[in-house]
Amino acid sequence: MAAFVLHIVQYGNTSVVNKDAEATPTILFMIHPVRRLATSPVKHSKSSPDCESLIGLSLQSLDKRDDSWFFIFADGLSIVTESPWRFVTAEGICVTSEDHGHPFGLPAPVDAAARMLSGTAEQTILSAAIDPLIGDLTIEFTNQIYLQFLQLSCGYESWRFYAAGTQTICMGGGGTARFPNPNVP
Repeated sequence: MAAFVLHIVQYGNTSVVNKDAEATPTILFMIHPVRRLATSPVKHSKSSPDCESLIGLSLQSLDKRDDSWFFIFADGLSIVTESPWRFVTAEGICVTSEDHGHPFGLPAPVDAAARMLSGTAEQTILSAAIDPLIGDLTIEFTNQIYLQFLQLSCGYESWRFYAAGTQTICMGGGGTARFPNPNVP
């Protein structure tokens, strides 16, 4: 799939496509092809210690309840978020939490959970890395498939990872904090 960058040229007070106009052009935007790079969106291929328990597991279920998304992995591990997340493949963004429920001119509205689950079916987790500066969590599955939890606030918490008696919370502004999980013995 080809990607393009759009360029709009303004001549005088009007935006036009015809470059034969007499006014001096001001380039606002242009269109040219963009080549996709064959690189991983994961900044650090090494897994973060707080998330190593995810390695080798698979995504079992994904539910949206009110404003929260519940990602349930094998062995009872889970990630809960009210913040944006995205599902990325080698071809680009497959679906995001922001797409859920929008029709986009399709026969039915986008079901982000169904797309995520079908895309990760029979895939296992290779790594899970937390960006130490901004707190984004990237989970890498087999076959160049990624699930990214994004921190977009300087004040609100983003995602929470629950595992074996602990919870790791992405704090406002980035970074993480780890606490005992009172709900798990």
